Amino acid sequence: MGRSMEDRVISIQTQVIEAYRRKHSLSAEEIAEVISKYNLSKFIQDNYELLHLTGVDGIVEEIEVYIAECEGGK
Repeated sequence: MGRSMEDRVISIQTQVIEAYRRKHSLSAEEIAEVISKYNLSKFIQDNYELLHLTGVDGIVEEIEVYIAECEGGK
């Protein structure tokens, strides 16, 4: 039997957030702040069906675009 949708979403959230943290050289405290400020877990969950097809690196890029948009396109 395959993993549940919830398990798949959590797995992608974990992988992507860790990849984002490494790419931007963030501490655990800093990534926790980013997750909270931009509600990244919800963003990934809400967009899972589209995002999971792009792979971890693609999702990290989408998160960077999303954060830039939240910051007013900076």
